[in-house]
Amino acid sequence: MNWYTDVDYQAGYRQAMNKIQSDFSSFVETDSLNLERLILPISTGKITNEVSNKIEEALNNLVAGDVVVYQHPTYQGSEYEQCLLNKLKEHQALVVIVAHDVLSIRDEQVVRFNSEIKLFNLANIIIVHTVAMKLRLKQYGVKVPMMTRELPSYQTTLNDTTVRSHDFNQVIYAGNIAKAQWLLQYDQDTPISLFGHWSWQDGPEILFSSVNYHGSVDEAQLPLQNFNGFGLVWDGWQIPDFETIGRYTKYNWPMKASMYLANGLPIITWKGSPLAELTDKYNIGFSLDDLGNLTDEMSRINVEQFKIMKQAAIIYGENIRNGFNTKSVIFDAIQIITALR
Repeated sequence: MNWYTDVDYQAGYRQAMNKIQSDFSSFVETDSLNLERLILPISTGKITNEVSNKIEEALNNLVAGDVVVYQHPTYQGSEYEQCLLNKLKEHQALVVIVAHDVLSIRDEQVVRFNSEIKLFNLANIIIVHTVAMKLRLKQYGVKVPMMTRELPSYQTTLNDTTVRSHDFNQVIYAGNIAKAQWLLQYDQDTPISLFGHWSWQDGPEILFSSVNYHGSVDEAQLPLQNFNGFGLVWDGWQIPDFETIGRYTKYNWPMKASMYLANGLPIITWKGSPLAELTDKYNIGFSLDDLGNLTDEMSRINVEQFKIMKQAAIIYGENIRNGFNTKSVIFDAIQIITALR
């Protein structure tokens, strides 16, 4: 039997960082993959005998040779994840790790580096974001086979595919504002429409007038909020390579890229990222070396160019909305791993 893991979050607990996992769960519960949900308990801290026993109970139905698609990270802590993987191996399960986030690369912390690489080497195969991430993990000491994928799937309903001529000079930023330090510097002629939870001590009045803050809006409601134009994918400062959170975009597929494209928005991203290569390949937006050049670059784009990018984003976004990117890579991984039985 084939399984996928899903932490048993309480209603209302699942946060934006977990939407990718939630959507993943929805997409893999299909007849073509035939994956059963393996519900994992919540842990509130260190691994106790009680938590360890609950994890063991969750694995009661496993038999030797079962495939388990483990969604990483669980956000329950490295001890929890190590306990889980050890128990999966004790049950002689074949483990596919789907790395939604790689904390050792994201945070550049030795403690996370040691625990995560040890965990990864317990798998039979790992699905990572990009070739750059795969190469970095090999440098860190990951020995098991790795597969890459394109942008993760994102559930939404695309209700409006209208291409309006005035949309080409609009830019949207929606997501974790705490990761967008560039907002403190942004003062250009191109206005930014900002959506997200305000998490800084000083209020939105610290922003320049070129940033229009619309507050925190539920993801399902974003398409109803004049959500048109370009979607900006940019973490850190104006040049992302200057800071840890920005450097992570050299390796990962940011969730907000999936969100924008699933909603039919072409994207603007950092030229030093794998997302820039994808953007160029499918003509779904454009990239910059420095966000300080945004207005200059926007001035070079006319309505017809925007319409072409918009249509390309709608087409590419279909594979994100319908789960194709997720289902295809999971199918391939299961085909490979079942050959090991």
